[in-house]
Amino acid sequence: MSLLSSGRELLGAIVGENLAPRFSVKDRAKYDWIDWCKGATEDELEVHASMLVTARADGKKMIPFYDMINHRNGGWYNAQHYGTKDLFSLVTNRRIERGEQFYLSYNTCTICGSRIHKWGTIEMFWDYGFVEPFPQRYLFDSVRLKFGLDETKDGHNYENLNRNGEGSHSDGLVVKWYVPPSQKGLDFLTAELDRLQNVGTMKDNGNQNIL
Repeated sequence: MSLLSSGRELLGAIVGENLAPRFSVKDRAKYDWIDWCKGATEDELEVHASMLVTARADGKKMIPFYDMINHRNGGWYNAQHYGTKDLFSLVTNRRIERGEQFYLSYNTCTICGSRIHKWGTIEMFWDYGFVEPFPQRYLFDSVRLKFGLDETKDGHNYENLNRNGEGSHSDGLVVKWYVPPSQKGLDFLTAELDRLQNVGTMKDNGNQNIL
C-alpha cells in the first residue's frame, strides 16, 4: 500500500495506538521496494512496478488473466487456483452463471492454510491496498476477538441474495463471532468505537477536519 502523506496522517488517526495494521502509516513501496529490495527512490516506473507485483502477484508469479481476478469471500467466491513447480491451474468451485464475475479468496481458499485464522480485512488492506467488500473478517488475537461482518437485506445475508453483486443497498450489518468474545475483547471494541467517533472532529496541520 502506497499513500500520500495526507493519507498516512488520516490512516494513522484511524488506527490509533491499538488497531492493526501497525505499519499502516508507513509507505508500503518504501518498506518493500526501497528499504528491503534496495530499489531506486527516484524511479517512478520501478516503484509502480513493485507495487503491481505486491498487489497482483501470486507469490513470485505474475500470471496473465489470473492476476486480474479480484478477491471476495462468501457467496461470491467461486474460483480456486492450484499450482506446482511446473503447472498452474484455475478451476471453479461451483457453477458459474453466464455473465457472472470470477472471484478468488485471498484468505479462505482451500490452499490458504493458516491465513484463515490470522489474516483478515485489515491485513488485506495493508498488503494489497484495498478494503475488501462484505463479508469482512476482523481478527484481534491479543484480546481474543475474532468476528465477521456481512451485509443483510430483509434479515438475510446479502451474499446469498445476489452473487452477481448487482446493486449495493443493505438494510444493515450482521456480526458472526468466530470464537466467543472475551470481556477484554468487548471492552477493547467499545473503547475503540468510542475513540473513532471523535476522529471526524480531529484537525490536520492546516486546521482542517481530516475527515
